[in-house]
This record gives sequence, structure tokens and C-alpha cells, in this order.
Amino acid sequence: MSAIQIDKLRLASRIVPSFGETMALGTIGAVSAALVALFLVREQGVVGALGMPLDDAWIHFNIARNLATGQGFSYNPGEPTSASTSPLWTALLALFYLATGQFVVPAVVLGVFFYLACNVAVYYVTLSMKSDRKLALVAAVFVAVTGRWVWASFSGMETTLFTALTMWGLLLFTRPGLRRTPTLALGSILLALAALARPGGFVLLGMVIGWSVLSLLVQPGFFSHRPVLLHLCKPKTILPIMALIGALVVRLAYTVSTGGGVFGNTFMAQSLPQGAGPYTGPRLFPDLWYLRNAVQSLRTDDFLLGLLIPVGVVLWIRLARHNRSVRSLAALSLLWFVALPLFNSMVAPNLRHHERYLMPLIPWAILFGTFGISALVELTVGGWWRRRIPWVRFQVSAGILFALVTAVTLGDALLDATRWASQYAGDVRSIQRVQVEMGRWIRDNTPPSAYIALNDIGAITFISNRRVLDTVGIAEAGILPYLAEDGRQGVFEYLRQKRPDYLVVWPEWYPEMAAMADIFTPIHSIEVGDWPGATRQPMQGGDVMVVYKARWPER
Repeated sequence: MSAIQIDKLRLASRIVPSFGETMALGTIGAVSAALVALFLVREQGVVGALGMPLDDAWIHFNIARNLATGQGFSYNPGEPTSASTSPLWTALLALFYLATGQFVVPAVVLGVFFYLACNVAVYYVTLSMKSDRKLALVAAVFVAVTGRWVWASFSGMETTLFTALTMWGLLLFTRPGLRRTPTLALGSILLALAALARPGGFVLLGMVIGWSVLSLLVQPGFFSHRPVLLHLCKPKTILPIMALIGALVVRLAYTVSTGGGVFGNTFMAQSLPQGAGPYTGPRLFPDLWYLRNAVQSLRTDDFLLGLLIPVGVVLWIRLARHNRSVRSLAALSLLWFVALPLFNSMVAPNLRHHERYLMPLIPWAILFGTFGISALVELTVGGWWRRRIPWVRFQVSAGILFALVTAVTLGDALLDATRWASQYAGDVRSIQRVQVEMGRWIRDNTPPSAYIALNDIGAITFISNRRVLDTVGIAEAGILPYLAEDGRQGVFEYLRQKRPDYLVVWPEWYPEMAAMADIFTPIHSIEVGDWPGATRQPMQGGDVMVVYKARWPER
């Protein structure tokens, strides 16, 4: 048999899954589907309809609707804005809107699809690190049943898309073996797309480039090659650099053409004071409060796995030391696990929306925790401590111990998933009750030409279909200088110049304006209320949202 035929057989064996692999993937799919069904049933029982747990999802919907109808990336039709921090997600929603005329259902379908893609990626990442199909299946199932991760798939946001792109990008880019250049290219493309899904993707791409260059520099005899720079020009360095350049060009074209400058509206808005809350914008040094809470968040999705994350990390390092082929995957994964919280702590250190900016690390945290179980079993059954503690005489197989720990962990995860299903239903109920209902009220009780100033610009804008003024600045670049100079007082000055017909805000954000009875007359309000089934507070900006009719003095 020729070498070419052997290569073809090897390639075919990698493409065509074995029976065991098929069963494993089927199990992952079935468990994922069961969790999705749990959330849908709970939502149906509480809300009675499919909805979004975040108002931010409706921001994407509004921009995507304008994009699909030829208005470009805009919030008010025809007024360009870089309000979307995930232009890739917005563009995907626009495509599905053109095909279906809907947003909520496609957003959920896409989120669930990428949730499943991530669960499968966990399976293959585990197999890449350790050839243990049982461990790989358990890791993927643990991720699939993590309640906050399922919540992310229903959020209407880009979280699972970004996570899938980063996981599959790393997996393909670091994969050894046949057809190396095509997999490097595909991995680089996925990482470039990740950068267009979330700004943190640029950090990951930069790390991939840095690691690729470093891995060449440390090769024996590297500096004996002349010229050295030319020797660096290999696919593993050139392809991610090209991907980074391409992503930067697209990102800059988007932000500059929509009037957001280099960084975009959202970045600038987060760097300015908003309402009565603390500053959550960019800073020179990591925010230690954020990092402490990030650690707490990632270790509490599953109690036992959270405790074992450090053990799993140590095992990954050990596996990388003994197996050169997994060294790149291990190093980049561990670096990413640390780098994203650090990046967030310096750019946008806020924990809003159930810490959703950390959610792309949930699969990694669960993965490391699962490896922690494996390490714990190896240490226990291996007899390291049994030789030192004479009174321990019982014998237990590694398989039984692994199954026992897995069962306890899975039971805890499933209980937590039911709590998160209730939390999700409560979050949807809250958005439907306040923002969606307020959007309907504005639509039914104001003229079509009404100009509305508001600080929650998602569902209200989408449903009312009114021209809006964003007091936060995410979709209103013009207000940013006023916020920078005078904070909340700057908001009033900007409104005084623009003279909107109505103001729809949380009074806690702008108490000075709420007290201006001669200008702002309250005409309608909606209370947030409580949802007893939720374990966390509603993700709202206050207790009551109020509509004010504005009566501006004559000029």
C-alpha cells in the first residue's frame, strides 16, 4: 500500500466517527436537548411565550432590523452608530430576519446551536489532552447541564457564538497531524471571527500569535538560520497574523464608518459616569474587586468542580510537560482562562447580567474541574497516600470512584440547572413586564413622530418604533462629550438642546431631572416587582420605570 493511500485511510478514520464516538456525541446531544427543554418548559409555565432575559438582546434586534432593511448599522434608521459590540452577531440576526421575519426564535435557535457546538468542542478538547473517551463524555455532559451556561444560550446575546468560535479556533489551530496548514487556516479564520463577535477575541488572537512566535524562537538552532525573520514566516505565524489584520480592518471599518472612532460608542460610553452607579469603565490597572468576584463566579457554577479547578489546571500542566503535541493547546487554554478576566477587569469591570462577560469561560472552568476529578481519582486509587496512612485498608477501583464522584457532581449540577431554569423564566418575565410592556405603551400612546429620550434602549425602541435619544451614549455618540464634562448634569444639558418629547428612565439614575416638575411631568410608570422563583434579583436599573412628558421652555 502506498504512502498516499495510508494517509487517505488515516484521514478517513479521523473524519468518520467510530461507534463509540457516535454514541458519545449522541449522548451529548440528548443531554443538551433535555436541558434546553427544561428551560423552555419553565419559561412557558411562567411567561407563556418565548422571550428574552436581557434588554440588551433587543438592542441587537433593532440594529439588525435596520441593517436588514438597508439602513446600515444604525439605531435610529439612517443614523449610523457603532452601538453593537458584536457586529458579527448582529449581522447573523439580520440574515435570519431576512429569511424568517423574526428575531426572538432565530436568536434562541442560534444560541442553542452554538451552545451545543461548545459542548461538543469540550469533548474533543478533552480527547486532545487525554485519550480517555469516558472523561471526555463526562466533561461535555457537565458543561451541558451547567445552568448558567444554558441560560447564556437563551440570552439572545453573542455569548455562545463567541465561545464556540474561540474553542473550535484553538482546537483546530493547535491540532497536530495531517493537513496541518488547512487546519491552521481554518482555526485562524474562526479566531478572527471571534474577534468580530467580542472585542476579547483580539486578546486571544494576540496570544496565539505570541505563542506561535515563541514556540519557533525556542527551537534548538533557530538563530543559526539566516535570515531569522524569514524563518519566522511559517504558516503557524503568518496565518494568525493575517487573521488579526483582517479582523482589525473589518472592526475599524465598522466603528469608523458608524461614527464611533477607533473603539466604538460602547467603549466610550462605559468610560463615562452613568446614573448613580460606580465607574465601570477602562482603567490602567486590573480591578481587584472584579477579579476576586470573577474567581468566585467561575468556581460556583458547580460546587465540587469549582473546588477541583486548581487540581485540574495542575494536571493540564503535567500533561503538557509530558506530551509535546498538546503543549500549545494546554498553554493557550490556560492563558485564555486567565487573560479574559484580566482584560475585562481593565476594560469593563462590571458583573452585570449574571456575570455574562465571564460566561465564555464556563466551559473551560468545568473542563478543568473535570480533569480535577480525574487527578483526584488517580491520586486516591494510585495509593500515594495509602502507603502513608496504614489504617486505610479498603480497596476501590478507579472506575467506581470516578463514577461515584461523577454522580454526586452531576446531581448537584442538575439541581442547580433547575434553579437557573426558574431564574431564566423570571428574567424573561421581568423584561416582558417592564421593557416590552413599556414599548407597547409608547407605541399605543404617543404619536409616530414622537422623539423619546431613554436609558433602556432595547425592547422599548424595537417595539415602539420611535426615534430615540440614548441618555447613556451607547447609540448616541453626540451625548458622550456632555457626559464626560458634566456627568448627569451633562445629560440634562444635551436633552435641553435636543428637546425630546418624552423621557423614559429609571428616576434613580437621574434624580435631578425627575425632580424638575416644571419640565418633566410623570404620565405613566411600571413597577419591576419580584419573581419568587428567581434566586437572583431582577436585572433592572431600578424599582420603577417612569414616562415623563417633556415641556421645554420657549426659546
